[in-house]
Amino acid sequence: MVKFKELTEQYLENTRYTLAPSNYRSQKSRVNNLNKVFGKKNISAIKDEDIAAWITKQHQFWSNKTINEHLTVFRAVFTKACKNKYIEHNAMEGICNLKTVQTEPNPFTKNDVKRVYEYDAECFIARAIFVLGSQTGLRISELLALDWESVNFKNKTLQVKRGVFKRKYRVPKTSKSRRKVDLNDHAIAILERVFELTGKRKAKTIAVLCEDNKTVRKETVSFIFYNSKTKTPFIDGSQYAKTFLTPILTNLQIEHRGPGQLRHTYASQALTAGINENYIAKQMGHSNTQVIRDHYARWIDEDADDNADKLGKAFDVAFSTDEKPTEQIIMPPGASITGNDADLLAALQIAISLKKRPSMLAAINGLLGSSGGVQ
Repeated sequence: MVKFKELTEQYLENTRYTLAPSNYRSQKSRVNNLNKVFGKKNISAIKDEDIAAWITKQHQFWSNKTINEHLTVFRAVFTKACKNKYIEHNAMEGICNLKTVQTEPNPFTKNDVKRVYEYDAECFIARAIFVLGSQTGLRISELLALDWESVNFKNKTLQVKRGVFKRKYRVPKTSKSRRKVDLNDHAIAILERVFELTGKRKAKTIAVLCEDNKTVRKETVSFIFYNSKTKTPFIDGSQYAKTFLTPILTNLQIEHRGPGQLRHTYASQALTAGINENYIAKQMGHSNTQVIRDHYARWIDEDADDNADKLGKAFDVAFSTDEKPTEQIIMPPGASITGNDADLLAALQIAISLKKRPSMLAAINGLLGSSGGVQ
């Protein structure tokens, strides 16, 4: 009789080189959780009602998303058992994933970014990582693995070549993630200041895991960011958050968020500014704009422009004339107004503006009716 644990061990062995190390560790943890309950049981003795009872029990401990991730292991194990004729009936048939709620991004505002950047009580490099993340949309793992060889100050670009997690370096998981990112003037200014601190440090040789999750190549790199407390490159985003970001946000009384929200900040601010979705997707390493629409299109009211005014400006060409601007007609240069004159000026500006725009005037008269139109 085949035990459940035997099949989960086979499952882990089969996925060892198909999953990224971080994903493999997560899957191994899920397998261990399931083996605590089902490991010693014969696979043929596990019924659908056993799995349903297990799901019910987990509701008080785990989110639906976490339960679903364990169901993925269950399905793989029972599918394997069926193919190998260890069981006649797949106990996972009819057991569906639970509904999940997508967590809405909680990006930082421009004021948050400004306050963190100006917080002199913390080391500059920690603040530079924060600001550069908001200006580039890089993942925190990509930010911390950047090297000076990847930065082109002349062309204002940087190349994303790798990420870091728990001291392990690996190439980005998709070809789109291996990308060239444009740098705005703020990002360039930040990097120029950081270069004064780390630009001359001795290069290090690191091992980088390749796309096949097996091949490891050696690279000699000059890291951009160093942990000022350990004097070594950052281990991963969790270390950065625990050591620097969380204390900074606490001291500034800014709502706590993880460093992953810097990526959301970039996307949300870019969308707010009206930047093309295809460009944003390319900058962030996505293959299409669907992810942008689904995950990063958070509207930041505090930073949003007056869109009614923006639409009006877009239609200016339809109503444009060669006349001088209204305020120049009403008031000569250097003149000033006080008190109730402001109301009169506003009324005159509107009147003159409408006279210059017969199409708009006609539309307004049409709405008001023939008896009470604007004269």
